[in-house]
Amino acid sequence: MHQRPEASDPTRYNHDAIDHTTALIDEAGYGVDLDLWGPPDGDLISVAANSP
Repeated sequence: MHQRPEASDPTRYNHDAIDHTTALIDEAGYGVDLDLWGPPDGDLISVAANSP
């Protein structure tokens, strides 16, 4: 899978939508990494994944 992330755009951040989504993730029994779900602030977070 190829991905081209978009640049951070603070005008598109919807705090209510993020709260709703992270609450649903938590209710489903999964942990929520709030650093990954925070507002765009210019800080980069390193994320890596392996495909099967």
